[in-house]
Amino acid sequence: MSITVSIKDPSGKELGSFVAQDEKSFQELAAMHGISIPLACGGGVCGVCLCQVQNGGEAIQPDKITTPLIPLPRDEQGNPKEILACVAGVKSEMFADGEEHTITLQKAY
Repeated sequence: MSITVSIKDPSGKELGSFVAQDEKSFQELAAMHGISIPLACGGGVCGVCLCQVQNGGEAIQPDKITTPLIPLPRDEQGNPKEILACVAGVKSEMFADGEEHTITLQKAY
């Protein structure tokens, strides 16, 4: 099955969407699909690529590429409420569970 990721700008306007791939960050995938997410450090340090998780937090691995150095909030179930798009991606097991998943991220900047 597939995992669709939608990206919104800070005002909530939809910028576009793409089908996620394993081993790639949200920022990398967005760039591949012509959606700009700000990037400075690329290592989870600066926070420029901060996104709020509006939907699908259960499918997100916030440390997919590397562990972010900024502490980020989680909901009551332990799912991320915010992520750094340069280091976050989809949990690998979500690609094999046979379900359709949708993740919605809203850029902070």
